[in-house]
Amino acid sequence: MPLLRGMMALGLALSSSLLVSCANYRTPGMGLAVHEMAESGHPENSDLDSAMQPQPAAMLPLRLVLVRIQRAGYPSMYEPCYGNGRYCVLTVREVESNADLEQMADLPQVASLIPIPRRLIPDRINTTLDVRRNLADAHIGDITLFYSIDTQALVGDDDAAPLSKLKKSLQVDQTVTMRSRITATLVDVRTGFIYLQTQTNLSETLPGWIWTRQDSANHAHENVERKAFHALVGEISRHWRDVITPLAWRP
Repeated sequence: MPLLRGMMALGLALSSSLLVSCANYRTPGMGLAVHEMAESGHPENSDLDSAMQPQPAAMLPLRLVLVRIQRAGYPSMYEPCYGNGRYCVLTVREVESNADLEQMADLPQVASLIPIPRRLIPDRINTTLDVRRNLADAHIGDITLFYSIDTQALVGDDDAAPLSKLKKSLQVDQTVTMRSRITATLVDVRTGFIYLQTQTNLSETLPGWIWTRQDSANHAHENVERKAFHALVGEISRHWRDVITPLAWRP
């Protein structure tokens, strides 16, 4: 499908850029538990379909919109994280592999896999409603996958970032543990109904010498996040039937 092919081309371009760039190692973290963005209590938290309680409104086959959310100020190596307020949206595909995107696009009853268009990212993002409203107004998507990645580099029990601190504190025989957590929720674009909430955790222990170079540190960071995202796709795939079965029985 055209949209997926575009995402795959972007992914290949990013993979190539990793081979030649030595961007500054970004401080790990800046993720969040997506449920922190709960819309309850929001002054404008009225259902976009005006129903009193959120209900599933997606029709099969459905359009699935991908939205990666990070805390405001997230330092991507490739482009800004767009949006002010408490959160921002990252549109560049840092860790989402072509194979994982294809797996999601091939899920039963998925008509298309859509990255959120830059023009639909609101200026201020404080809840998922801020993003959903723009998608609904533009009639783009039926279900949104909101996900956020939080990765920490640890020496012992201490947060080992930034890189300058790592270089000074690491001993020759020490190791660094990378811990990556991805929280995700599948939300109805129009109503805010939550179809699924899930979380994946991945940990890798790596030799400390990797952190003596910025490019190798960046690569290690992205590699563990890529594996965590792969695990997330697997988790969503396992629960996907539970997501779409109720929709098939809607009147």
